[in-house]
Amino acid sequence: MHKQFYRQFVPDFELICRLIDPRQGISLVLCHEDETLFQIDLFISHFENKHFSRIRSLSLLGIDERHFKLILKCININSLNSFSLVIEKSDERYKKSTAALLSSIISQKNLRRLEFEIPPRLIPSPTWPVQCMIQHLRIGGCTNFCPCTILQCLPMLKTISVSFRTSEDHYIVLADASTTTFTQLNSLSFENLSTKIELLESLLLLIPSLNHFKLIGNGNFFDGNRWEQFIQMNLPFLNKFEFYVEQTREVDYNRADVESIITSFQTPFWLEYKKWFVTCEYKINLPRSILLYSIPLCISSMIYQWESTIISLSTYDIKSDKNLSIMDNIKTIHIDFSKIILNEISNQ
Repeated sequence: MHKQFYRQFVPDFELICRLIDPRQGISLVLCHEDETLFQIDLFISHFENKHFSRIRSLSLLGIDERHFKLILKCININSLNSFSLVIEKSDERYKKSTAALLSSIISQKNLRRLEFEIPPRLIPSPTWPVQCMIQHLRIGGCTNFCPCTILQCLPMLKTISVSFRTSEDHYIVLADASTTTFTQLNSLSFENLSTKIELLESLLLLIPSLNHFKLIGNGNFFDGNRWEQFIQMNLPFLNKFEFYVEQTREVDYNRADVESIITSFQTPFWLEYKKWFVTCEYKINLPRSILLYSIPLCISSMIYQWESTIISLSTYDIKSDKNLSIMDNIKTIHIDFSKIILNEISNQ
């Protein structure tokens, strides 16, 4: 039995709760939103003396720490193999209990997938339960990422996905003079990352087993020759490299500058051996910025830009290769029609 509770009307929600046999449930999703106020409390009051004994997948989205503590009282965490937690607001009254509960869940021997977006004080770093069996880890709202500690404590880990908090400074914290390599990891993804390429290279040196790397963020990552040399020497198994990187520029660029960047991605390594195609765009309007992305796009949403404000060059010829879909991963497109109309008027 799989149950998901999203925006149910209160009478419907109460009826659903009465129909549920907690002994049969194997998957549970609880989502707390403005439209579902008090429904988490209704759920807790209905099941406070009952026990979900077979739950294998549990997702608690947008809940507060008080609810987290009460919900877990009716869940058998020993059977969990997937757990997702989003806590939007911190509550100092539950600081110790929340950290203890989270640590207890992470330590479960059956847990294979862990996803969380929680206040920084709750993130189990720099100490994780030793010898966790987690294989897939996703961290949202991250401020300090300590990959060495995580990889040392999670020997079975195969994939890491980290989304950094955009409103705050964030850091990748590497152990001093770390030379230990970690061969268990095969996929690494960063979103909203802002760092120097030297630090990123220092991290990638520690995980030579990567076959997938995704980078979304800000920084000077536009040198295709540098990427080529680094990958050839240090990431021999990398077969999927996705990126969407941007950097604001204080000085004006012209077409020749964009051509210089795109040329570094036109070597046989990029076009023939790896078949990794890229597009480089220079946004002329303030703030001026240079954008480089792999094809197909690896982002889920994008903002449509009026063509006259962009210099765009690509290594991918859509006319000669119609098998590659550029927009497959795009779910949302934002269009500012007012700017389009203003541009049309100014051109008349």
